[in-house]
Amino acid sequence: MKTIVTRVLAASAALLAASCATLQPDPRALAELDGRLKAFGSHEYGADRAPQAALSAFLTAHRSSADRKVIEPRLVAFAQSASNTRASRQHVIRELGRVGTAVSAPALIALVPDAEVGSDAAMALERIADPAVDAAVLEALPACPAAARARLVAMLGQRRAAGAVPKIAPCLREADADLAATAVTALGHLASPEAATELIAALPSLKGAPLTAAWDALLSCHAAAIAAGDNRTVSAVILALDRAGAPARVRTASTLAALAGSSPRDAALQAARLLESKDPAEQAAGAQLARRRADDRSLLAVIAAMPSLPPASQISVMGIVEDRRLSVAAPVIARIAASSDPALRKAALRTLGPAGRADSVSVILAAATGDDEETRTVARKALRLVAGPGVDAVILAAGKGGTPAVRAEVIRCLGDRGMVEGLPMLFAAATGPDAALRAEAVRQVGALAGPREWPALLDLLAAAGDEERPAIVTAAEMAALRLPAAGDEVAARLRAAPAAAVRAALLALAGKLSLDATLPELQKAAADADADVRNAALRSLGSWTRSSALPALTAAAANAEGSSLRLAQRGAIQVVRKATDLDPAARVARYRDLATKIANVDEQRALLSAVAELASPEALAVAAGFLDNPAVRAEAEAAVIQIAKRAGKPDAASAAVLRRIAGESSSPAMKDDAAALLR
Repeated sequence: MKTIVTRVLAASAALLAASCATLQPDPRALAELDGRLKAFGSHEYGADRAPQAALSAFLTAHRSSADRKVIEPRLVAFAQSASNTRASRQHVIRELGRVGTAVSAPALIALVPDAEVGSDAAMALERIADPAVDAAVLEALPACPAAARARLVAMLGQRRAAGAVPKIAPCLREADADLAATAVTALGHLASPEAATELIAALPSLKGAPLTAAWDALLSCHAAAIAAGDNRTVSAVILALDRAGAPARVRTASTLAALAGSSPRDAALQAARLLESKDPAEQAAGAQLARRRADDRSLLAVIAAMPSLPPASQISVMGIVEDRRLSVAAPVIARIAASSDPALRKAALRTLGPAGRADSVSVILAAATGDDEETRTVARKALRLVAGPGVDAVILAAGKGGTPAVRAEVIRCLGDRGMVEGLPMLFAAATGPDAALRAEAVRQVGALAGPREWPALLDLLAAAGDEERPAIVTAAEMAALRLPAAGDEVAARLRAAPAAAVRAALLALAGKLSLDATLPELQKAAADADADVRNAALRSLGSWTRSSALPALTAAAANAEGSSLRLAQRGAIQVVRKATDLDPAARVARYRDLATKIANVDEQRALLSAVAELASPEALAVAAGFLDNPAVRAEAEAAVIQIAKRAGKPDAASAAVLRRIAGESSSPAMKDDAAALLR
């Protein structure tokens, strides 16, 4: 080793001497550099970085060719001197990588074996762009010790050095595992056909880390060969990976890459082969290949093979069928739906939703009426989704002639499927003997009923028992959203003066709908002698979304008592609160009027809660009117504070109210809030 180092150093000295002989150096610049280097020689890690920064700045400022030829020998000499600290030498070597030329290569190569600065020298060589560096490294490489060779081999790989493969290849068979692994990685970076050939030849002798590195290196060569259209190398790599027993992920990656440009048919056949594997990685690769490369027609080969595939592969293929809605696969999927494997069964049923057809309905219904709750849930969703010619007819036939459990499932799905042709079946079930079936049928009627069915739906409401009427009211509300003239029929039914319980149900429906056609009947009912009817009307008026309900509510509040009085007052507050036809000023005026008429503490609190949502001095004045009422003083203070926060800077009247709260409130928090708003 001393011989090669001596030769390299001698060559370095000769080159440097020759480069300096023809120059006339600037004495001042050289003196400055010499001074900086002398001061920097004792630099240690953790010390002041100013000398280091000053040297870097000097080298940046003197980067002309003439400057470089004068400066570079001094930097090399500094790096070679063991009398300088490790920290200073490392920095200067890194600077050589930044500003140096191939002239420094021999000296840097000689430093690579150095335990202190060897890795820095290798990195510096990697950064010098001149191709002459590669030639110098390749010449010196065979005679270097293993540790130094590993650094230089890694550098050659990173630089993609031309002609490096013959020099690196012998390192593949070195006893030193680190050197062999580094050589493998470097050949992977080079990724040339020659590199692939050397890696393939060395595979039988590689073990441990070098063998692990070889998989990635060969995949890099494989990818480069595909990009270059080098089919010979592509095939050689795939064959070598198979013969060497490479991990499934590696073989799969090479196969997928090679098939990236293949035909859909070839991709499907290869996908089927991978899906048959017991290796999860190959199964996943097969599914990926089938999804990305196989078209619908070529995918038939994979579908046909499904029953013989491992469960995980079957589920993956069914996912593709589901996404593409391939009803052609429905018969195969239906057979899998009868599997004893719960995961397969649920995956098949899920697939039969978007990919099923008429002959899939019986399979789905059987699962929807089975014992397993999770399977039933999946099957019910599939029944809602399955589409195609004849599906609705098969579902209706099952609802008419199936078992009670099947009929129940059919009724459950009609509304979700939008099958208006099932309405006669639903009305029949809504009046049938099975209470659970009646409730489900009513819900589905609400989802489907149109103008022709609206009177029949109201007939159901009239004929129902007290326990079932709320569900029918909900269904009617749902249906009425699609019927502009729904209020006319409700008003007509109310005018017919039905029994009190039916009238109360109709009034509740009218309130939910807020349709003007029913308002006169609600107003009359608000004064009815029957308390149940009267209160039902007041509740409905209280849910109105326009101020047209207020006259009836205020009239009732003036004449009613007990629960009716409270319903009228609370209803009036709610209408003012949410009426879409009132602006903020009108809302405040309504609240001000109500404030003079409400004596019950609960309703006063409700009024203050509503007023607190506004943001005006007028609203604040309404809330302030309750400050003298001990029962709601706390709520009034809170409302004033909330309004003031929304309204911004208080006017004189609002400020007076806030000063009162700041001075008199029993709540420290209210005092603080009021004082803060006055600032």
